[in-house]
Amino acid sequence: MTAPVTGEHDRGQRARQLYEDGLSLRQVAERLGVAHTTVRRELQTAGVPLRRRHLRVVPGLPPRPPATLTVAPERSAIAYSADRGWHMVQAPPRWFLELLSDLA
Repeated sequence: MTAPVTGEHDRGQRARQLYEDGLSLRQVAERLGVAHTTVRRELQTAGVPLRRRHLRVVPGLPPRPPATLTVAPERSAIAYSADRGWHMVQAPPRWFLELLSDLA
């Protein structure tokens, strides 16, 4: 691991150079000794366009509908998560619920 760069301006220049050379945000952060969110913020402030490797658009391919979960009504439950909102999930098995009630 490279020693942390001291000056913010020098770090921003070095981050930009490393990122444009093909390193990921996390790899740049590791080399500079800072968090990847710091590198992201500095690159955005400098106006560097960020790569999005996890998304790929295939021309002519229709979008897929979201997967549906088929669950028997007696095994279903409603859950909330920040990324998905309210959605149906499969409830835990009855023996697990009984175990939890015994612990309470």
